[in-house]
Amino acid sequence: MIEPIEPDLRTVLRRLKLSRMLDTLPERLVLARQNKTPHQDFLLLVLFDEAQRRDARSTTLRAQKARLEPESRLENWDPTAQVHFDQALVAELASLRFIESHHHLASSATSGSTLNPVSGRTPSQSRRGLKRGAVRQDLETRRFGYPGT
Repeated sequence: MIEPIEPDLRTVLRRLKLSRMLDTLPERLVLARQNKTPHQDFLLLVLFDEAQRRDARSTTLRAQKARLEPESRLENWDPTAQVHFDQALVAELASLRFIESHHHLASSATSGSTLNPVSGRTPSQSRRGLKRGAVRQDLETRRFGYPGT
């Protein structure tokens, strides 16, 4: 049986900006009682749920803000497409290791070229999406100190 959440707990969760936990907390409490889950494990489970929810929400908002097309994802890439690109480079970019190591990414293509296999956009579409302060690629590479500059 699912018990209602106490008003004091609701108040504290709202104050800590954790009120979205209330969506799953009753079910998690029932499950924890049935399995006799230790308190620390229960707390970890509930907080992990909230962290995953926030990560998913953040990703969705960032994609919407960047006006990315939902169907333009690496998972949807057609491996039979008649385009030529450096597959090792795309695999490296898809791993997102450059983000963890705090490196920047600059991408360019000639005008009128086909869609970018990573973003699914033409170069002109990508340029229109740049924020103020973006500069030509040669200036960008000097600014970030890439090899050969």
